Amino acid sequence: MYGRTTFFVDRSLGRRIVPLLLREAGWSIEIHDEVFVGRAESVSDEEWLTLAGGEGWAVLMKDTRIRYRSSERQALIAARVHAFCLTRGDLAGPQAASVFLRHQPYIEAAVRRPTPSLHLLSQNEARDIDDIRER
Repeated sequence: MYGRTTFFVDRSLGRRIVPLLLREAGWSIEIHDEVFVGRAESVSDEEWLTLAGGEGWAVLMKDTRIRYRSSERQALIAARVHAFCLTRGDLAGPQAASVFLRHQPYIEAAVRRPTPSLHLLSQNEARDIDDIRER
């Protein structure tokens, strides 16, 4: 289904369970800790967002506060990525993966629209932040 889109899984989602469950569902996944081997913990959000944008990857993460931090929001905009963010940071891996899978049709439609974009996903709702430039 996501043959054309690769998703970068931010380290906030872990490196095992979420990527494994999404791969099993047919998603193309790049994992933060595998992309930045040996220095994963020291990579700034700005750096991995820039890489994701350069590679044409969409982003999966938990960090809803990114929209309020100017440097990270600007990196997301400059990198021209689609970012999908869980609204609850306390979800375990299987629960987090289930939210992404539940909203698969929404995500599939969103990645076809112009970038950049930031989307918030909860158990029952998926919505985009209308204009991430003005936050």
